[in-house]
Amino acid sequence: MKFKVITFGCQMNVYDTGRIERYLVAGGHEAALTEDMADLLVINTCAIRDTAESRVYGTLGRLAQFKRERPGRLVAVAGCMAQKEGVKILKHSGVVDVVVGTMAIPRIPSLIEAAAAGLGPQVDISRSEEDLFDEPEWIEKSFSNEEGERQRIQRYPAFISIMQGCSKVCSFCVVPYTRGKEVCRPPEDVIAECHRLVRQGIREVTLIGQNVDSYRYEEVDFADLLLRVSRIEELSRIRFTTSHPKDMTPKLIDTVGECANICESFHFPLQSGCNRILDAMKRDYTVDEYFEKLEYIEKVFGSRGQDPFAYGISTDLMVGFANETEQEFEETLEAVRRARWDSAFMFKYSPRERTAAYRWEDRVSEEEKSERLARLIELQESISLALNRQAVGRVAEVLVEGIPGYDPEQPLERIKARTRTNKSFSLNLPEDPEGMPSVGETAYALVTDCKPVTLRGEFVGSAVTV
Repeated sequence: MKFKVITFGCQMNVYDTGRIERYLVAGGHEAALTEDMADLLVINTCAIRDTAESRVYGTLGRLAQFKRERPGRLVAVAGCMAQKEGVKILKHSGVVDVVVGTMAIPRIPSLIEAAAAGLGPQVDISRSEEDLFDEPEWIEKSFSNEEGERQRIQRYPAFISIMQGCSKVCSFCVVPYTRGKEVCRPPEDVIAECHRLVRQGIREVTLIGQNVDSYRYEEVDFADLLLRVSRIEELSRIRFTTSHPKDMTPKLIDTVGECANICESFHFPLQSGCNRILDAMKRDYTVDEYFEKLEYIEKVFGSRGQDPFAYGISTDLMVGFANETEQEFEETLEAVRRARWDSAFMFKYSPRERTAAYRWEDRVSEEEKSERLARLIELQESISLALNRQAVGRVAEVLVEGIPGYDPEQPLERIKARTRTNKSFSLNLPEDPEGMPSVGETAYALVTDCKPVTLRGEFVGSAVTV
């Protein structure tokens, strides 16, 4: 059976999509290039906000035609929304054959097999910490060539999950209920996964978790783990996400500064610039405590005013939470002006079932939330553009990631790359094709123009080894 996975949500979902693909291929299925070519569509879902769920149901709504076109086609729903909604997804959509939760991915081949055999809809949202990270031996064997080296469906960047779940109790967040409590992966397993990727030619990895800063396995904390990974000489770039302001330490920041192959890039969610809102969120830090750590980052890496590539910093911001007043929203705007983040994920608060805040009165209208969000986006984009303009005329080291929006019927014009500080870079093709670096290689690029979220430019140096 040919399959296609459609992914919504965060990097954890991208990682889980890789696991789903590997289990399906190991079970005898084949990856399809497009939805039209697929016999099985797997929708890997997000539940962090109601807009994410609406997008999923919108996708499911159009899949009735997908199934009518070819009898026997199957639709599976995986991920956080599957874990949260369970059998309700079957009742709501009418097209779903399999629902598989966040901790049941290893069982997806058997669920698909049962549905294909006509045994009716299959649902598995059981909670088990087994196989959260390690695939069983038959998966490893099925992805080995004659030399015993593991093969995998490859993409850039390569994500490695160092932990699953979250033990924080932020009042607005559904993740602890959809992914379970925090479980950390043994450091030797993380190192082994890095080595497997290196053998396949990967030179950049991103260590991911809901809160990587809280990683601890026996006596090894996250800074220790990063240091161990940095000793893999073949890795030219190491990233990590996401950090929690309460748990980020000077030791971690110093480790990033001391290791040449760890990228000086931090995703550092503030959520709100108002202390009352942060307290209601149960974030366990104040605005001043957040900025103390931001100031330490600048102390270690230098000022972005003098060097736009000194370090990268991004954040998450929410509007309309806990009956946020206009004055409290203004405090968030002031935090944006003070922090000058390179970029931000900005969104309206939406109540999520099972969270503490779900029971609270929500007196901020959707119109007010939308108006505040628009103002917030406008301010942040003006800052992002100003920061990017500082980079025009400068040269940056980039890693080539691929071709943006590739259309085989159109001439190839640009290449997608990324700086160490996590800025997206759109590059003209070099005049000499032989001088163009391959995907996964690093090179030097000159910034010639910019937009709020993208740098534009051209290659000025051949591939380099870092």
